[in-house]
Amino acid sequence: MREIDLSQVILISCFLSIGFTKEVSGYQVDTLTFLTKKEFIFISDSIYQNPHTEVKLDITFLGPKGERISQAGYWDGDKIFKVRFAPPTIGNWYYETSSSDINNEGLHNNSSTFYVVDYTGPNKFKSKGWLKVSETGRYLTYGDGTPFFYLGDTAWEMGWKSNKEELVTYLQDRKSKGFNVIHTVPLSHQYLSNNGRRNQYGEDFFLDEDYYKINPRYFDYIDEIVDMANENGMLVAIVPLWGWLNELHRNPDWGDNYINIEQSKLMARYISSRYAADNVVWIVGGDDRYDTDERREFWDSFARIIKNSTGWRQLATVHPRGWSASFDYFDPDTEWIDFQMYQSSHLVSAYYVYRTGKRGFNLEPIKPVINGEPNYEDIFNDLQRPDEEGAFRVRPVHVREAAYQSILSGATMGINYGANGIWQWSTERNAGSHFARDNVMTAIHYPGSSQMTILKDIMVQYNWYKLKPVQEYVTVENSDKVVITGSTGQHLISYFPSNLNSKVKFILPQNLYVSSSKFINPTTGEEVLASSMPDTRSFSVTPPDTMDWLFVADIQKKALTIPTNVQLYQNYPNPFNSNTVIDYYVSERGKVTLTVYDSIGRTVRVLLNEIQLKGFHASSFNAKGLSSGVYFYRLETGGQNIINKMTLIK
Repeated sequence: MREIDLSQVILISCFLSIGFTKEVSGYQVDTLTFLTKKEFIFISDSIYQNPHTEVKLDITFLGPKGERISQAGYWDGDKIFKVRFAPPTIGNWYYETSSSDINNEGLHNNSSTFYVVDYTGPNKFKSKGWLKVSETGRYLTYGDGTPFFYLGDTAWEMGWKSNKEELVTYLQDRKSKGFNVIHTVPLSHQYLSNNGRRNQYGEDFFLDEDYYKINPRYFDYIDEIVDMANENGMLVAIVPLWGWLNELHRNPDWGDNYINIEQSKLMARYISSRYAADNVVWIVGGDDRYDTDERREFWDSFARIIKNSTGWRQLATVHPRGWSASFDYFDPDTEWIDFQMYQSSHLVSAYYVYRTGKRGFNLEPIKPVINGEPNYEDIFNDLQRPDEEGAFRVRPVHVREAAYQSILSGATMGINYGANGIWQWSTERNAGSHFARDNVMTAIHYPGSSQMTILKDIMVQYNWYKLKPVQEYVTVENSDKVVITGSTGQHLISYFPSNLNSKVKFILPQNLYVSSSKFINPTTGEEVLASSMPDTRSFSVTPPDTMDWLFVADIQKKALTIPTNVQLYQNYPNPFNSNTVIDYYVSERGKVTLTVYDSIGRTVRVLLNEIQLKGFHASSFNAKGLSSGVYFYRLETGGQNIINKMTLIK
């Protein structure tokens, strides 16, 4: 082991205590920039047959405010090992390495100091700080607290199918449309061969047909993807290993083409350590079910390797199977899951879109929720074949429907878009699957992507991060369609699906009323004033035509005395003919059940049974099909039961 120079230890101690200089007694110190990637290079004393399995390099950084950040290093070819670090604090820093091979003086017990200065450039990730979960737990923010609307695009196969010229064009287009996240898989999520996949520059993912030997040169191009995206203000959401490639999910029909548990964990450590200093989030697994103890334990350990390798500084989630969510498989309080993801998949007008958004919103502990894979533009509905009966392609209107319904129902973190031809990076040299009819450079111009720009602009304008689902405010008359509705406290925002052809009735809680309203065309962003209405808590509106619309109403608050306990108010109107509203007040967040009974105690309808926030609430009751008479309604919440009666007259 290399002997430690006592004078250097004293020098470092002095350096860390000073906090204002870049040079101590003639000792020159490297200068780094705040949150800017720096490569620390170490030269091994030995050449290993397989550096991935025979040696580990780790590093610990000590910061000026007591920070202690531990990260993993990675092999970059020959005798070269690297650690990438983006310092999060201005001031004096110190690092020390450790290696599993303690006799390798090039890797073990190396130390040095450096000084970090402020960043003054235009990149938001560096000037505002890396992403984090907001204090409310509902959305993401930059480090300084500025809200971040997550507008993602899916380019799963970009890593090996794209070239730099295509990459530049693609990123320029996505940046111009306001996208700020790119979802991708470095290896592939569709194909696996003995050497993985070969990229457009002739580099295989693995060396020597050995899944233990990750090829560092393959990742030189992945570096370019991440660097270019970050410099364009876009986060990269990386799936290190797609679910079905791992042995716990393999289909026997695929033979020996799978990656075992040990190889998978090596991949988790390698990829995460290589991008530990970049603006990335991690998506664990991929389009699969984590429905056994063995699978959950493996992916839990896989995720913890990523978190430990990156110093727990980057966010992570899980990519579930279609029609399922991360919280279906892992406890909501799992510490490495920073935000929840669900996949409503590629079925048009699926109730799962909004039901799961609300289910995620009501989880405890509170975490941001996103629909990470709604239907993709131009893919066949429900992934049908084109020759199947009733098959059709997903159109922009279907994409809009899934996006707005997700966000307004409770998936308030943002939305992820996808398009056939892009997600599989279809080109003439590598045609896409799933009957992609256009290549990627054509598909980037599909209208749905521009309409996501409009969606983002609308959500940012109306402070989307304050949204909470208020479906109880809405009744759609004479239709089985739903109008998904959210409230920011200042605005009511509803998505009217196409071909609604029906009046929509709103009844707000007694402490609220609407002063003005308008419709917004989600394909153009143009506004149309809604029918004039008096300041009221109860009103009906009809969409301008049969296309889909966004309805936005300004909400005003009435000055009411805030109760100290749970309250159940008399329904309004009472007596009533067909529709009435039941007002109540919840004194603390919790489970709320509101049930209507007939005169002899039989259950007529359960109006709601869900988690609700503290405050005034209202629920609409439609008595269609019921006879005139006296009915009772009961509120159950916080261990209390309150009953009132109402009269139906027809």
